[in-house]
Amino acid sequence: MQTTKLFISIVSFLLYAHLILSSPVPDPEAIVEEVHKSINASVAGRRKLGYLSCTTGNPIDDCWRCDPHWETNRQRLADCAIGFGKNAIGGRDGRIYVVTDSGNDDPVTPKPGTLRHAVVQDEPLWIIFQRDMTIQLKEELIMNSFKTIDGRGASVHIAGGPCITIQYVTNIIIHGIHIHDCKPGGNAMVRSSPRHYGWRTISDGDGVSIFGGSHVWVDHCSLSNCEDGLIDAIMGSTAITLSNNYMTHHDKVMLLGHSDTYTRDKNMQITIAFNHFAKTNLKKSPFVSFVAQNSDWEGEEGGDASASVAVEENDSEGEGDVSGGGDFPEPPEEAKLFVGNLAYDVDSQALAMLFEQAGTVEIAEVIYNRETDQSRGFGFVTMSTVEEAETAVEKFNRYDLNGRLLTVNKAAPRGSRPERQPRVYEPAFRVYVGNLPWDVDNGRLEQVFSEHGKVVEARVVYDRETGRSRGFGFVTMSNETELNDAIAALDGQNMKGRAIRVNVAEERPRREF
Repeated sequence: MQTTKLFISIVSFLLYAHLILSSPVPDPEAIVEEVHKSINASVAGRRKLGYLSCTTGNPIDDCWRCDPHWETNRQRLADCAIGFGKNAIGGRDGRIYVVTDSGNDDPVTPKPGTLRHAVVQDEPLWIIFQRDMTIQLKEELIMNSFKTIDGRGASVHIAGGPCITIQYVTNIIIHGIHIHDCKPGGNAMVRSSPRHYGWRTISDGDGVSIFGGSHVWVDHCSLSNCEDGLIDAIMGSTAITLSNNYMTHHDKVMLLGHSDTYTRDKNMQITIAFNHFAKTNLKKSPFVSFVAQNSDWEGEEGGDASASVAVEENDSEGEGDVSGGGDFPEPPEEAKLFVGNLAYDVDSQALAMLFEQAGTVEIAEVIYNRETDQSRGFGFVTMSTVEEAETAVEKFNRYDLNGRLLTVNKAAPRGSRPERQPRVYEPAFRVYVGNLPWDVDNGRLEQVFSEHGKVVEARVVYDRETGRSRGFGFVTMSNETELNDAIAALDGQNMKGRAIRVNVAEERPRREF
């Protein structure tokens, strides 16, 4: 069988994903050589032992298919990747999650047993399917870190709606899924983790969209007929392997790097191996880097005219090549920013998406209490350059995010004592709400008070140990008139058999320094 080799420059770079910094591969050529050796070893074993050998010439398949009892140790698949995405462990270190419900897709409150409920969890999960199923999503399937979607043993289709989004997360494996007829979604609220959901704008309708993701492996999937691309990897995504996929009946198969002006995409590290492309066009932006090994190309056409692509004949043992190399410089320490007064529902992903408006975000990190797993209300953002950091300070200091005015300034260098900033206090039109029914949550509290004006924040207080409501909370209105209206209308009103108490919340005394 005739095979092809495709290569472009490969350079390394830094990338954040939640609290994980993806280290660059300093010697990408060594990774390519490692791929060659694994392919050669598989081919040699097949030639030597013939029909007595289970080897196929494909080291990925040999790794798990040679075990007749692979179903009893599904997580071993995580050790089978090759190339730049070989360290993607997915949910290897977590429990098995069985998807039992192919319908009932609720983008904000996913039902247990659904695929969406599985992928948004914070813990590592290896996700499998109880039976054959077709899943039509209502909105993008936004994945959380350390997840594997394993379709082996069932025929699983994600089709007819928005499909998979891997955004600012790490360690994702998608194996054995049919992804097709994907449509745009958006202008809707979508959950991305157990403690965060937010407004999503219109999506492109990609099969798999990798946006600032790292350590991603997509293997043995079939992809076709999506509204936009089959697989997009943009906004600094890296450490990716795309292998053994069947991509057909599509114009824009892959977009690897979204813009000539986005310099971080010059340094992408992607391996493309053993894929089959039929009746498609391969689309990509320039400066994207990948190596294709033993992939079948039927009637392929090139991508953008500005991309430097070389296509050569290749033998069955999968020789490839790669040029380039080098390290992306560490961002300067002066580009690190402190971000204070964060609302407690703002996570690292939301923080990163906000600061992307000021430039390239290298790291975004919300600090959490290790015991309670609750946000401590502050975090750090590292921009790519000092100039971008200064722009971010100007743009976001005193910026209203979820009803709170952010404090953004340069983070103190390690080992130094941070300079205390003068405190600026603004009037808070806050009320205390007591004698609440136990099942009233933040959303219900906000709904009740929103009838009397704009609610800046509504918060029920929960016991940290039991997680149960303590029967009271606080609501912040936007001005004094609305605050007084709410007190007059709601104090003493009956809520589920309880007369709630509403009065002005006392401010805590502030220390003078």
